[in-house]
Amino acid sequence: MNMKKASWALVLGCLFTAPLTAVAQEPAPAAATEDFGADTRAWLNLQASNNATMGGSRPMPGEIADQVFARYAKSFTHPIPEYFEREKFVEGGGSSQ
Repeated sequence: MNMKKASWALVLGCLFTAPLTAVAQEPAPAAATEDFGADTRAWLNLQASNNATMGGSRPMPGEIADQVFARYAKSFTHPIPEYFEREKFVEGGGSSQ
């Protein structure tokens, strides 16, 4: 009797799991797997080759270049503070609490 119950349990177990194993995912088409990562490889190769350009050069007019350099040079006239005081750095304290 126990053997009969065990065999029925086995048959029922196979019947319930059969649909799960029968619904297998079909493999991806060959074209999709061959191209996988092609865009990423192209971007990495472009970066590594250092051939990426932003188009035509945009020269800076002399007057603006002089102003930029003057501002840069002036930034060295003030010592870098050891720490920044919050009240002086942000008007009104900047607290959101």
